[in-house]
Amino acid sequence: MTGVKFGNTHSDTLGLRWLGTFVLSPPTAVTKYVNIPGRNGSLDYSNAITGYEIYEDRYITMDFEMETTSEADYETKLASIMNLIHGKRLPVILDSDPGFQWDCRLSVSNTRSNSRYCNITITGTAYPYKRKTADTVVEETVTGVATEITCDNLAEPVIPTIETSASMQIKFGNKTFNVQEGTHTLDILFMAGENVLTVTGTGTIKITYREGSL
Repeated sequence: MTGVKFGNTHSDTLGLRWLGTFVLSPPTAVTKYVNIPGRNGSLDYSNAITGYEIYEDRYITMDFEMETTSEADYETKLASIMNLIHGKRLPVILDSDPGFQWDCRLSVSNTRSNSRYCNITITGTAYPYKRKTADTVVEETVTGVATEITCDNLAEPVIPTIETSASMQIKFGNKTFNVQEGTHTLDILFMAGENVLTVTGTGTIKITYREGSL
């Protein structure tokens, strides 16, 4: 049955039957406009600090049905759900979109439709991007000559972690970095699309990052 995973626990395990509802608010960009007297229009400083768009939290709503056999069974199951989910910040993974997770602060509410069934609504305040459940890893062997390595990225800007097996020179845009063997976090920001590193040295280089999509 299609359901939802909260952290490491699936909705089926909690006795919740997902009704298929997943309402997600659209992404809202954080904007900053300044009006200047005597000037037509405003100045848009929305990207002034980061150089790219940032977004407000998003909000999700999911509806479930829970079957119970008695009042005691209802109380026990509801307590289990509350203890695991209510007020917690957890990754939320839909069975219908298993490669991505939403990072959410969750809240649980419930109503009894009759003595046997209970409606459970789980809402969440979510990080604006859904992120892949696994890192993207690009690994290459370089043999002394300058080697171009292309890293494809989704919408969210991300700083990669770069691991080298020996000293290497890494060029990205107009920046050049000379690194020794080890793991490095450099002044490199991957934007949406293709990101090209030019690497010179002899050894292996591993580039790791987590992709996110709106």
